[in-house]
Amino acid sequence: MNRLLCVNLVMLMLLVLGMSACASESEQGTESRTKSIPKNKKPENGTSENTTQKSYVVNLFVENSGSMAGYVSQGNEFDASLNNIITSIVVSGFAEQSDINLYYINTKTYLQNCDIASFIKGIKNNVNAPTTNIAKLHELVLSNTGKDTLSLLVSDLIISPGRGNNASTVVNTEKGNITRALSGIIKKRNLAVAVYRLNSHFIGTYYDCVDARRQINNVRPFFIMAFGDKNVIESFRNKVPASKIGNVKNSHVFFKYPSATPKYAVQSVGNAERYDSKTIKGAKLDDGKYKFTVGVDLSGLKLLGNYLVDKSNYSTSNKAYIIEKVEKKQGVGTTHLIYVSTTQRISPTSLSIKLKNTIPQWISKYNIDVNDCDKIFDDGNMDKTYGIKAIMDAINDAYNYDSEKSLTEIKISINQ
Repeated sequence: MNRLLCVNLVMLMLLVLGMSACASESEQGTESRTKSIPKNKKPENGTSENTTQKSYVVNLFVENSGSMAGYVSQGNEFDASLNNIITSIVVSGFAEQSDINLYYINTKTYLQNCDIASFIKGIKNNVNAPTTNIAKLHELVLSNTGKDTLSLLVSDLIISPGRGNNASTVVNTEKGNITRALSGIIKKRNLAVAVYRLNSHFIGTYYDCVDARRQINNVRPFFIMAFGDKNVIESFRNKVPASKIGNVKNSHVFFKYPSATPKYAVQSVGNAERYDSKTIKGAKLDDGKYKFTVGVDLSGLKLLGNYLVDKSNYSTSNKAYIIEKVEKKQGVGTTHLIYVSTTQRISPTSLSIKLKNTIPQWISKYNIDVNDCDKIFDDGNMDKTYGIKAIMDAINDAYNYDSEKSLTEIKISINQ
C-alpha cells in the first residue's frame, strides 16, 4: 500500500471517530446559544400559505448529575424513550433535525454537537455533580424557551437537600423558587408545561435525601417535562403522543384554563322532553332509574387529555345524581358526552355539574415524603420519587390555581 493511501485512510478514520462522539461547544449559563426560530416552511407550488406546516426549534436538556448515570444503558427504556422522542419529532414534521439542540444541564447548560445515540452514551462521561438544584434546572430551561420553541427536560426530578441540610426546608425553598420562575413567564406568555412519568431499568448510584449513596439494580422512574407556549405544546402532543415516546406511565399538563363557560346542551333525556338546550321537562323514574346525557365542548381544555374522561374528576350539586361515565365524541361543537343518572324521586331542581380542579392522584401516589426519603428499599418506595409532589404543587401554584374553584361548570334545569 503506498504511503499517500495510508495517510488518506488514517485521516478518514479520524474524521469518522470525531463525528461519532459528542463535543461540548462551550459551558453556558442562561446565555446559552439557541438556534434562530425558523420561519414557516415555504409552500410548495400550487399550495396556499394557509396550509403550510410550522416547524419549531427543539431543545433537549438531559440532567447530567451523578443520579442520572444509572439510567444510561444501551437498549433499555431510558435509551429507547430518548431515541423515540427525537425520531418522532423529526418524522412527524414537528421540527427539522437541524433545529434540534442537545444539551447536558446542571448548574449550566452544555451544548453537544453529536447524534442522539452518542449524546445518551456521553451522559456517564459528563457527570457534572452528584446532586442537582431542581429549581435551577427549571430556570435554565425557561430562559432558553422562546416563543416558537419546545424545551424538553429529562431528569429524575429528585430534590437533593444535600448532607447536613434540613430536607423539609430545602424542599420548601425549591418549591418557592420554581413557582416564582414560572409565574413570571406565565404573566407574560401563555406558557404550558406537560409532565410525563416513565420507568426504566436503573443500575448505579442513588443519592437519597441525606446524600447517602445506595447501589440500585432495579426499575426506577424518571420524567420528561415539556415547556412551551400552549399552541406549541398542543402541536407536540398531537404529533408526538405518549404512545410514541415509550414507557409512559402517567402524564399531566398545566396551562391557563379558559374562563368562559363552554357550550353545552342536553341531548338524550330518556322518558322526558327537552324543553330547550338546558332544560328537561316531565322527567320521572323508569324501572327505578332516570338517565340523561349532556354534550359539552371541552376543546379549550383538551390538553388535559384523559383527565376529561375520568368521571371521578366531576361532581354534581345534588348527590342523588351520579356521573355514570364521560366519553369523547367525534364531531363539531361537542367534544365529550356526560352520562348522568339518578334512582331518587325526581323533584324540581337546578343541577350543577362541575369539572373539579385537582392535581392527578398519581402524583401523590408516587411521591416519597420527608419521613421516608432515606428508605428507598422499603416496600413500594422504589417506584416513587422524593419531592415530586412539591414540584408539581409548585407548578400548580404558579398558575394561581384555586383548588376550590372548578375548571368549568354547567347547569341543567330539571322539571322546573
